[in-house]
Amino acid sequence: MSITVGEMIDNGRWKWPLEWYDKFPLITSIEDPFVNDNAIDKVVWVSNNGEEGDFSVKGATTDLCNNNSKVHWWKLVWFSQCIPKHSFILWLAIQDRLSTQEKLMKWGIYTVNRCPLCLSEVKNPRINLFLACGRIGVTSR
Repeated sequence: MSITVGEMIDNGRWKWPLEWYDKFPLITSIEDPFVNDNAIDKVVWVSNNGEEGDFSVKGATTDLCNNNSKVHWWKLVWFSQCIPKHSFILWLAIQDRLSTQEKLMKWGIYTVNRCPLCLSEVKNPRINLFLACGRIGVTSR
């Protein structure tokens, strides 16, 4: 479906396709738009603090990223002599973003949670692997 905003407005009121009312019941609560036919259309970025301006990736990133999400331990993962592949995997593990067996089980791909090193059945392979695996204790000593 290719529709312009102008085609969606009739006499200052929204003109939604009829099938949208069943699919998207909240559209009835959207206020009618104010359209100034004498103004020139332009794209405007409105930042989180309400300022209007040109779009920039930096500005969007600043608006989308929570400043509280900055961590002070990043230098423990990303340092000058790090192996990027190892740092990336560690970062994913810290963020709980590794595709572990636990996630594969949720998706129905994997049926048994097992530690990849000691092969024991565990509730959470990630915690076992990094904190409790008997093989890790033997190999790291």
